[in-house]
Amino acid sequence: MRALRILVVEDNAVIGMLLAMTLQAMGHEVCATETTEDGAVAAALRCSPDLMIVDVTLGRGSGINAVETVLRTRHVPHVYMSGAPVRTDRPE
Repeated sequence: MRALRILVVEDNAVIGMLLAMTLQAMGHEVCATETTEDGAVAAALRCSPDLMIVDVTLGRGSGINAVETVLRTRHVPHVYMSGAPVRTDRPE
């Protein structure tokens, strides 16, 4: 598997650092770790990542909005993550 250039977008500094360290230990390049919507968009345009790993809810802005903005100018595969609890009691 070839190494990927990955942009990490996570507003929790500890989680962002641990994710970046894990990805680097797996042989990937973390081109930036951003904490805000605006920072994520700027970093994506600057470093042209192969993949974005994005927290859905950021302290300043939205990870979903950041990805939507980036996708207007270029295709970047992305994975959303969230620390929000998942309801398991939903009716089907």
